[in-house]
Amino acid sequence: PAEVLQNISSGINAEYGGIERCQWPGRNHVIYRKTVSFFLDGAHTPVSIAKCTEWFKSQSTGSRKKILIANTTRDRQIATFLKIINEAIHLDQIIFCPNIASNLYTVKDCEWPENVKAGMIRTAHENREIWSEEYPSVPALSFSSVAEAVESVESSGVEADVLITGSLHLIGAALQVLDPGYLEDSSRSLTKQYSSK
Repeated sequence: PAEVLQNISSGINAEYGGIERCQWPGRNHVIYRKTVSFFLDGAHTPVSIAKCTEWFKSQSTGSRKKILIANTTRDRQIATFLKIINEAIHLDQIIFCPNIASNLYTVKDCEWPENVKAGMIRTAHENREIWSEEYPSVPALSFSSVAEAVESVESSGVEADVLITGSLHLIGAALQVLDPGYLEDSSRSLTKQYSSK
């Protein structure tokens, strides 16, 4: 029995060590660029959105503009999502965009059929309209890609903390725009880890 308990204990310790070393790009992930800090979190349920907004509030700087870049898929409850965010964060602007990194280039792993892209772009515009009707005091924009949304923020020249959330696919697209080498380096590192075992 003592040997069995010791084996269980060492197994549990190994699991905890693995959890402590786990990296999940796009979960509580911050990318600093010039005058803008991008806070990425793939939250997409009411509970995870609430946790995401708590994290953002605890990490963002009080005097900087607060901007949200968001997307949800059609099957998500956009009204619930927006209510949670609006109650938690005093936003200066919201930008809706689809899970498309850029319209200028395509990343092989993230190609979308044209009809799917058109539907995602339409949803971004619809989400902007819903927000504008519900919360008219906070300006809302919509773009057809993450690259356009990021360019809009960075070219404005304001110091801002930008929360990007609502979809794990959106976070993948954002990482491709904000730090293209990150995903490549991460997958290379994981491949190296697993192939050496």
